[in-house]
Amino acid sequence: MNINEYFKHIQQKIKDKDFTILEINKKPDGEISVFLEAINYMMWEWNDDHNDTRTHIFDYVIIPNDVDFDFTTISFTDFITFLSKEKSKEIVMIDTDNIEIITEEVKQDEKELDSFWD
Repeated sequence: MNINEYFKHIQQKIKDKDFTILEINKKPDGEISVFLEAINYMMWEWNDDHNDTRTHIFDYVIIPNDVDFDFTTISFTDFITFLSKEKSKEIVMIDTDNIEIITEEVKQDEKELDSFWD
């Protein structure tokens, strides 16, 4: 599966409500955008595959069930190019009712370091 097919697969999982919500800073507000949440998930997964632990930049992440893509072979430049070319032709919103929420604790030193640059 290539990155474009994977992106479509993630969007379908979100439309089918086949995901978990990882709460990092706060829960999502009721309805979410399928397109934007798929983009956010892919950024979170790329970071994870590249050992970037700055997850606190996300309030939450929609994590589709039973999916995985190896982003270790995709460079940052290629990934950003992919993200910049993806456009949504439709706006699909879904609610987050009855979706399992898990939480992640953000390390205080990561917050302090980022606040230094604000």
